[in-house]
Amino acid sequence: MHTPKAIDFFISYPDHLFAQASELRDRLRGQGASAFVDRVDLSPGDRSKQIEDALRAARYTVALVGRAPAGLAAPYYNEAEHLLAVALERERPGLHALVPLILGDLTRVDVPLPLQPKWEARCEHPGDLGEAAAALVRLLQSGPVVPGLHTRRAELEKQREAAIERGERKRRAALDKEILALDKALRDGEPLAVGQKLGRYVLKEYLGKGGFAEVWRAVDPGPGRLVALKVLHRVHHADPERVRRFFLGATIMRELADEMPDRIVRVWSEREEHDGRFVYVMEHIPGGDLEAALAAKRIDREAAWRQVCAVGAALSAVHERGKVHRDVKPRNILVGERGPKLTDFDLVRDLEHTFGTKTQHGLGTLVYTAPEVKDDASKATAKADVYSLAMSLIFCLLGRDPTNEELEDKAELVGSLGVSEAIRAALLAGIGREARRPASVAGLLAALEIGAVLTETPVPRSPQPTATTGPAPPPVTRTANLPRIEPGDPAPGTVVLTETPHRPALIHIPAGEFMMGSPEDEPGRDDDERLHRQRLTRPFLMAATPVTQAQYQATTGANPSKFSDQSNGRHPVEQVSWNDAIQYCNALSAREGRAAAWTQRGDLWVRVPNAEGYTLPTEAQWEWACRAGTRTAYWSGPAESDLAAVGWYGRNSGRKTHPVGEKNQPNAWGLHDMHGNVWEWTTDWIAPYPEPAPDDYAGPESGDHRVFRGGSWASSARSVRAALRNWRSPVYRFVNLGFRVVLPAPRARA
Repeated sequence: MHTPKAIDFFISYPDHLFAQASELRDRLRGQGASAFVDRVDLSPGDRSKQIEDALRAARYTVALVGRAPAGLAAPYYNEAEHLLAVALERERPGLHALVPLILGDLTRVDVPLPLQPKWEARCEHPGDLGEAAAALVRLLQSGPVVPGLHTRRAELEKQREAAIERGERKRRAALDKEILALDKALRDGEPLAVGQKLGRYVLKEYLGKGGFAEVWRAVDPGPGRLVALKVLHRVHHADPERVRRFFLGATIMRELADEMPDRIVRVWSEREEHDGRFVYVMEHIPGGDLEAALAAKRIDREAAWRQVCAVGAALSAVHERGKVHRDVKPRNILVGERGPKLTDFDLVRDLEHTFGTKTQHGLGTLVYTAPEVKDDASKATAKADVYSLAMSLIFCLLGRDPTNEELEDKAELVGSLGVSEAIRAALLAGIGREARRPASVAGLLAALEIGAVLTETPVPRSPQPTATTGPAPPPVTRTANLPRIEPGDPAPGTVVLTETPHRPALIHIPAGEFMMGSPEDEPGRDDDERLHRQRLTRPFLMAATPVTQAQYQATTGANPSKFSDQSNGRHPVEQVSWNDAIQYCNALSAREGRAAAWTQRGDLWVRVPNAEGYTLPTEAQWEWACRAGTRTAYWSGPAESDLAAVGWYGRNSGRKTHPVGEKNQPNAWGLHDMHGNVWEWTTDWIAPYPEPAPDDYAGPESGDHRVFRGGSWASSARSVRAALRNWRSPVYRFVNLGFRVVLPAPRARA
């Protein structure tokens, strides 16, 4: 096939999603859109050039993102094509856009970071792409209207008849497939289009969509006014609870707007049905939403800040009436001539009458969703809206959604915004842990000192020093955390197994007892770092460095690292999930004739009792080995200046990884890169430390997120402290996340 001059959708996919890419292509074509999938649409010749030409010709790049099958070491998406799409989006604003399509049950933390700020579509059931195709086609409707489905089907039938007459069997088969996809789309119903009438309303402009509905600007010829129509996605019509919640949100918004017409979008009609579609009718706010207004520079960041604060006052009144919005974000704040208005109460929770599902059905955009609500939306209280409002204020100062990488270190993020100390402290409290968060929006607004003037420009993004804040940590001492040396044991730090092409050198780490966690006066401390006594009864061997790219590739045959082009193989491997790290451990054990330490049961990895193969350190093993007898924030001392000499972190890394051991300053037990370079997975599920902690504690038996430690090249100084804990799903991969391995120590000689 010759690449056309213009394509509606270029479909980018990882290899394991080829079938879904092909199906989506057929469904899009069935709805009158042009779509390109490389293996299907390529002709003989320079394939890479054809792919690039097609991508450049496309109006949208649809990036399919989905979990790889168990046992398949495959990326979630096609990185090379994605990077070009990102570049085109910047090069051709308004002419090309990247639209991720999330397939299956991935959560936001599982999705590659560059995709998250433009998370546009989701398909919970990857085998049925009809709704996704319809949503994508609606993106085209700001330009020429695509042909109606019936018109398109008639055209295809004519082409099929011509193909039969000419004996073109392949062409006929391709047309049969498109017609089949079109028939399914017709069963789902035609997508709405500009100029179409829905009841008495004439659709004028597609304004956007959410997970449950789409919004159109329309003319109501009766009173002769512009209105906004909210139309429930057809796929939800068969769910009575979803339909009930859709109209209930309209009713609650109408009641609140009757009391607060200046701050809540008014609802003219809370329940209508036209042409088999469920609709409610709102006032039209010509200024659009806050996100679009800030992006178009119709308002500046200080004006945006004040708009959010004004909405916050209305949100406080909503809470007084026993309601929690649960989806506060810039897109749900509309910029009106007389001030901002809050909209979209579809996810509202009534604190007196619980309704709706109790898990993630009912979550809003995840970057604005409070952490405690992500696992159970029914637990949302006013504090959840406090979090969302504070995140919306941060959006105003950044001019965009904060990324997951930035949210890994909230102190660094807020410190970069160019605000007063009082506002900085208030924002940090607002996006902090639930227990420390203001109990009400009114409390947050009071702490923000709304009258304070913001600085004109943000300060450069760089980690905030921790050495000069708060009380001084206790002095360095090597008598506080003593190892226990048994007769016949090697000295701590002895290299027991030398480095091979497949793994780092392994060093003897003694048994012992130490104070795990951090004292309450340590700067940057988190609540989950409770200081407690922890005893390790058995010595172990730990890798002197993180596993390198060369070692990982030699063992698994793959190198997923973002920084592979800057590496001679000595940089740490990154973009490995916890599951990937465990598979490496098992492969390494098999290579050296050791019994595997892990076995797979379904989708879960389970520890094999008493197996002596390679594994990851427990949290306790990692922190014990990192400290090597010290009790300060870093093994090298209490201050950031002590850190800079031994670790690569945000302030000195140049925003990239470095070859392992390059600092040439190991700790007292011979371990390199324990602070920074890459985060390192541990075996533990995240949970509060038990009281008291059992000997050799290795975390709870089950959970949702695995812990990683040590900070990375992108972290601030506080995030690379020995006590800091971080966690993600076992399938999470990122450009600053790697691992190191451990083995049980050989038995001591008598």
